Amino acid sequence: MVRDHITKGVFEPGLVLTESAVARAFAVSRSPAAAALARLAEDGLLSAFAGRGFLVGHRTNVPIRRDLAEAGLSLAAAALEDLQQRGWRDRLYPLVERDVAASMAFGPFQIVGATLAESFGVSRTVAHEILTRLERVGLVNQASNGRWYVPQLTVRDVEEHYQVRHILEPIALIEGAQSLEPDQIDLRLERAKTMLRRGTAMDEAEISQLESDLHRDIVLACRSRQLRQIIERSQLPLIATHLSFERYLNGEEILVAVAQHVEVLEALRGRDDKGAVEAMRRHLESALAGTVAVVRAGVSKPRHRLPTYLNPV
Repeated sequence: MVRDHITKGVFEPGLVLTESAVARAFAVSRSPAAAALARLAEDGLLSAFAGRGFLVGHRTNVPIRRDLAEAGLSLAAAALEDLQQRGWRDRLYPLVERDVAASMAFGPFQIVGATLAESFGVSRTVAHEILTRLERVGLVNQASNGRWYVPQLTVRDVEEHYQVRHILEPIALIEGAQSLEPDQIDLRLERAKTMLRRGTAMDEAEISQLESDLHRDIVLACRSRQLRQIIERSQLPLIATHLSFERYLNGEEILVAVAQHVEVLEALRGRDDKGAVEAMRRHLESALAGTVAVVRAGVSKPRHRLPTYLNPV
């Protein structure tokens, strides 16, 4: 809901969102509220700033402190009731799945069920069920002693994930673009061109926004739920290498990636499906080479803290 309020322009740029305000508005504890805000920040919709909480948009926006209801928050009674009644497993699993996948390049880690439960204020039974679901999708392993581990992302893992993406993302790209209005493509194209003209990214949020504009907002807008899930599962572990932002400070490298995004988006805007597919494949091949190089060199620790329930081993 918060994502929708931001993307639809209900929450104006600069609005301050805090854990306590979000938790109070949605009648949840602060742990899931904090996790949701962190995810929105990672996706480039929010930015950290000197004050408490996050700003909607870039950190250069002037902070606006306002009650969320006054800022336009609209919660239909049925939607709010559904949010409150949904099981913790369903609400927390996507957050934990994404955090675990995005941490794999820094692994291996052990996940202690009790710590996971404490982090989100849930029972150990719920934490165990989340771990079991993570095991089913290959993100964690349970050792013979009963302990849970997150394996380290390897070069082979990267190659296999990009193989999946190379096959499926071009298909999903065309389907997803068909569900968007032309001005939505234009907005994302203009953002990429602005970064290309500048020659560098302003901050981490802008890089996340660039990735989200193409690989999430368009690719994952495809009609098939199964296709979305398979693609996202191969995207998730690769997020980890993007959290080492030192490599993005290389102007040459970022310009190549941004130029490739522009090429894909221009083809979509021109309704050139074949050109868009070919450009996407070239982009993914280039991204594979860069990601493999980063993994082989060793990924530096991210600037943000890793989840407290992950213990290095």
